Amino acid sequence: FGATSDGQISVVPRALTFPGAQVGEPTVNFVTVTNVGEGDLVITGLSLGSDEYTVRGFNGSLTLAPEAETLLEVRYTPEDCESDESQLIVYSNDRGTPEFTVDLHPLELTGQLTVTPDPVDFGRVIPGDWRVLDARIANTGTCSLEVNDLFVGGDPGFRLADAGRPAGAFPDPWDPELPFVLDIGESLPLPIAYIPTRDGWALGTVIVRSDDAANREVEVTLEANLDFPCMSLEAEGNVDFGGRFLGETQEKVFRLTNCSLDSPLEWQNVSIGPHPEYGGSDQFELRVNPDPFSPLTIAPQASRRFTVAYEPR
Repeated sequence: FGATSDGQISVVPRALTFPGAQVGEPTVNFVTVTNVGEGDLVITGLSLGSDEYTVRGFNGSLTLAPEAETLLEVRYTPEDCESDESQLIVYSNDRGTPEFTVDLHPLELTGQLTVTPDPVDFGRVIPGDWRVLDARIANTGTCSLEVNDLFVGGDPGFRLADAGRPAGAFPDPWDPELPFVLDIGESLPLPIAYIPTRDGWALGTVIVRSDDAANREVEVTLEANLDFPCMSLEAEGNVDFGGRFLGETQEKVFRLTNCSLDSPLEWQNVSIGPHPEYGGSDQFELRVNPDPFSPLTIAPQASRRFTVAYEPR
C-alpha cells in the first residue's frame, strides 16, 4: 500500500455578475481556478445552466500541478429580456469537492425611461401668443421599453402638440397612439405647446408611464412666465359707470396685480387715454395714491388699488 496526494480546487470568485448586459451583446467576466492541494488537480469537465453562457479557456480536460492556476473566461450573451440566473459547475478529481459551483448573476435587463429636459421652461409667453418646445423621451436601459400612457396636466394652457404640423401653424391638441415601443438607445421628440389662457405664471406636468420596472412613471415639470414681471389689471365689479347727472361723480375701483410667481413688478405710470372711436376721456379722472409718476414696487402675487372717477360735463 502507498499514500497518494490529491489535488484540491479553489475557484475565485464564488459568484459572477454581468453589469451592462444588452440583448445580443456579449458581456465578459473571469474566474481563476487554482490547485491548492499537494497532488495534481485534473479538471474533467464544465457545465452551464443556460445556452446564453459560454466558457473559454477549457478544451475538455486540464491538469494543474500544485499551486498552478488557470483563468476561465465566462461570456454572457442574453437572447431576450428574461432573467438568466444560472451556475457554472467545475468537475475535478478533488475528492472533497468533486463539483465546484459558481453562481452567475446577470443584472436584470429592463428598459429605462428618461424624459428631458426637466423642467421644460417656456419663458415669457403673453396671451394671444403661443410657444412649442420639444421634450425628449428616451430609452436609456438595456432592453426595449413600452410607453403605455402619456398626458399633460396642470395649467390648461399646456398641451401635447402634433410633431407633424407645419412650421408656425397653430398647435392643435395631439393624442399619441399608445402604446409604442422604444428600442435600446432610441429616443423621440415630444412637442409640448403653451397657449396662455391668462397672463401670469403657469405650472404643469407631463407624465409618461411605461414598463420600466424601476420607475413606472416619470413626471416632468412645465413652467411659463415664472421668472418675469407680470401685470394684471381688472376692475372690482362692473366697469359700467351707468347714467349720471351733470356734476354727479361716480367712482370705480381697479386692482393692479403682480401676477408673477417670483419677480417684483415696478409700477411706473398709469394714465387715461382717448378711445380710438369715441370721445369723452376728459370726463374720467385718475385718483391714485401714491403719485403714479413715482415708481412703486409690487411684490409677487400682491396688488395695489386705485380709483377712476367719472363726472359728465
